[in-house]
Amino acid sequence: REMVGVCNMEGENDEDECKLITSHDSYQRQQTYCTLGDNMATPHMEEKLRRRVKFFFMNPCEKRRAKGKVPWKLGVQFLKIVMLTVQLVLFSYYQFGMVNFERDNKSSFRHLFLDGWERDDDTPTYDKYHGTYAIYTTQAFYQHIDYAVNHYRNVEDEAIGSYGFDSINNTLPPPPVTLCQKRYSSGMLIPFNDTVVVNTTSVTECVDLWKTDTYNHSLFSIEQWLTDNNLTIQWDRIINLKLKFALKCIHLEALDYSFLPDCYRFNIVITFDNHGHNGKVNVDLEAEATYIHCTATILNEKFDNQHKWLVVLDAFVILVCAVSSILCIRSLRRGTRLKVDTDKFFQQYYAKRLSWQDRVRFIDFWYVMIVCNDVLTIMGSSLKIAVAPEAHHNYDICSILLGFGVMLAWFGILRYLTFFANYNILILTLKSSLPNVLRFCLCAGFIYFGFAFFGWAVLGPYHYKFQTLSISSEAMFSLINGDDMFATFEAMSPESSPLVWFFSRIYLYIFISLFIYVVLSLFIAVIMDTYENIKASRDGTDLTELDEFMKQCTDCPESGKFRAEPTSGCNLCCCFENTRLTSFMTDPFTQVTVVN
Repeated sequence: REMVGVCNMEGENDEDECKLITSHDSYQRQQTYCTLGDNMATPHMEEKLRRRVKFFFMNPCEKRRAKGKVPWKLGVQFLKIVMLTVQLVLFSYYQFGMVNFERDNKSSFRHLFLDGWERDDDTPTYDKYHGTYAIYTTQAFYQHIDYAVNHYRNVEDEAIGSYGFDSINNTLPPPPVTLCQKRYSSGMLIPFNDTVVVNTTSVTECVDLWKTDTYNHSLFSIEQWLTDNNLTIQWDRIINLKLKFALKCIHLEALDYSFLPDCYRFNIVITFDNHGHNGKVNVDLEAEATYIHCTATILNEKFDNQHKWLVVLDAFVILVCAVSSILCIRSLRRGTRLKVDTDKFFQQYYAKRLSWQDRVRFIDFWYVMIVCNDVLTIMGSSLKIAVAPEAHHNYDICSILLGFGVMLAWFGILRYLTFFANYNILILTLKSSLPNVLRFCLCAGFIYFGFAFFGWAVLGPYHYKFQTLSISSEAMFSLINGDDMFATFEAMSPESSPLVWFFSRIYLYIFISLFIYVVLSLFIAVIMDTYENIKASRDGTDLTELDEFMKQCTDCPESGKFRAEPTSGCNLCCCFENTRLTSFMTDPFTQVTVVN
């Protein structure tokens, strides 16, 4: 039987009676092993800790060879990516159809209710000053009002789309159109003698163009209606006029994606904008879609089964993500416990703590990202299941959650590529260059925003690409990437302001030359410098203390020693957690020896 004795550092006991169990590590420092009762940190326990750390940093293939177990986490991640991608593709098809349905209906309403609206007006344009739909005379205003109101009253007969009035029984007369005007409360403009009297307080007034009991089936005339009601439109005080009405329609395209038909109420507003008081009244139509409950009967059993399978797919995605989160959280917990054990070992036997970089290595941030991805996907899938029975049109939040979830899931595959040196260099370059890149971007950002404010303040009144600070920043970013350079130069005419035109040339030449030839080149140089440093250090010369510690474990994964690790009993962790050993470790001047 072994007897345990205590030796004092001052040498009070005889050396022959008190022999220390010592060894030397790679740091050329004497290492003393502690014993306390039945708990003793022996060389076997040190080797066991090295083996645990080495196993922790193995890749999934090496872990499979070491333990002989199936890498379930890897399989779950690949299964999750397949399921998430299929779910997102099916959902995106429906989302595309929904957005296109609202956009196409808005285009249809413009052709139905705006007099003179052409096909080219539906095409978006960069230049907001060109192609603006506007009126310039009072007669044109009357004509536009009459056109919109009369087509609204006959929309069920004239329109190809399935439109109906916003009424319960859909009987004549149709719900009235509301005309609202926003104007200054009082004022007077007399241009010939340069007199202006304006009360800037604005008021809004609304009135229905007809009532149910006085509905006239003849063509509507706004000019006659104003005369009959003793009303006038004073354009000097008018800020804007709005024509408001509502229509209902049904979206049947959802049936193609195994969703129930959607019913909508479109609240249509035709705005005559006169806030500039410059003789040009811009005309625009907005249609806000509001979902309403549909009474749908689908005479197709196949459709019901397809809809159920979609719900099953969402539920299965939630289950897979939950399993993935549990496995990743378990791995994070094991890594944290191993970090604590290793750090205590280094403090006890090497009289130092693990470096901050080595301690962070035990926290796998790839797992943190995967857990975030799982949480976002579970939230998005749950929301999708909750709103699918009602076919709610507002899936924007759901699409954002699912989109982020799939993006992070695909990013998570990079974790498994980092175990291979040829693929890991990209991740190492991004991680190592991030601090220098952030500092560089901070310095370049001050220059960038200086140019942005200058462009907005000086060129904004004359150049449509610099109308707002946000648009200015977007135009400058496009110029940095070589997009639309000639159009940016050409859009500024010398006739508008020769001085500003001259400064615009100097501004654009300096900005493009500085950021393309200097800033971008330096930005690439910062990343390339990090890349070259990483390539030079791949020979293994830059090993940390933790790497040196693991290097002493020469057991290969196929050795079988990793399978022999006991799952219970006293190990190094429980030795450290022992309360008696904890009190013993607080006294650095006490050593424990084994006496035969």
